[in-house]
Amino acid sequence: LAAADLGYLPVGGLIRRTQDTFGTMQRLERYRGHFYNWYETRTLQPLLPLYVSSVDSGNLAGHLLTLGSGLREQANAKILTPQIFSGLRDGVRILRYLARKNDALVKLDAELEQAPSTLRAAFVLLESATGHATRIAASLANEAEELTGWAQTLQRNCEEHLADLLWIAPWLTLPASSRGAGLYEQLAPLDHAPTLREIAALDQSLDPTIEKNAGGAELARCLREASDHARQRLIALETLAGQSEELAAMDFAFLFNEKRDLFCTGFNATEHRCDSGFYDLLASEARLCSYVAIALGQVPQDHWFSMGRLLVASRGDPLLVSWSGSMFEYLMPLLVMPNYENTLLDHTCRAVVQQQIEYGKLRGVPWGISESG
Repeated sequence: LAAADLGYLPVGGLIRRTQDTFGTMQRLERYRGHFYNWYETRTLQPLLPLYVSSVDSGNLAGHLLTLGSGLREQANAKILTPQIFSGLRDGVRILRYLARKNDALVKLDAELEQAPSTLRAAFVLLESATGHATRIAASLANEAEELTGWAQTLQRNCEEHLADLLWIAPWLTLPASSRGAGLYEQLAPLDHAPTLREIAALDQSLDPTIEKNAGGAELARCLREASDHARQRLIALETLAGQSEELAAMDFAFLFNEKRDLFCTGFNATEHRCDSGFYDLLASEARLCSYVAIALGQVPQDHWFSMGRLLVASRGDPLLVSWSGSMFEYLMPLLVMPNYENTLLDHTCRAVVQQQIEYGKLRGVPWGISESG
């Protein structure tokens, strides 16, 4: 995920969850870098038949490579993003829908509406939001399970964001009364959300006379602590980025049929044979596999133009055909692939979404149909 899209989850939480996930993934048996389609979830042993899916591997590799890039971007991203408060408001709105009339939720929603632009204002708002969320969760403790669960999630999210901010910017806890004019000058630039890399260098540029001011010793301690924490986080992010790239290192060449210039649907590792079917439509999830394999230099660029571009006329508009017309096929690759406006693929994706909306209204069913187990 790009750095701008990571705000919903505290960076510390992102790191912990990614470490746990990667730890499990690294224990799984692989074939030429590919994960098998099925594993026993308790023992993590692969299940028969040992099978590699071209499209699933392509999807996984594409998202792992994007994650690795996003993790590295965190080093030069501001430690405060407005997405934090957008994410918290999403949780509040879900609760407002479930709880119907609840004045406390209305008040919290209004507080979170305007995202603060400084670290101190963010600290004050997160501290307030955490208190509100704690009281809301307590008041809903005996309600329906779904309502209680969302209330606890909101409380936990507020607590995690607050803890994450204070871990990387501990000077925010210093009382205003302890800060003289000299200390204010030291803190003012920091209040505009520095980057992780800038915080890591704070102790190197620390004014040696700062500790002579009233409250200066405590501020110096906080800034050194912040720098130490930032360096720890930079190391963790770079380590995870490297692991993400290692997990994405898959050999796609043996899945590619040079005569057809297409990828086979998969490989049965138990029987050591490729499937007889091929992925041949551009407007499908298979295009991410092709995109990744081309970008890695494992298949020729000409392969992109071998993927089918079968058109159908829908209400006078030409649309690219997918396998089953599901939203997943058309839209999933756009999570991590570039999209270019006014191209046939872009027009197709927009048009099929509109058609699904109209279909849902006509049939009185939810729109956005995709495959389901």
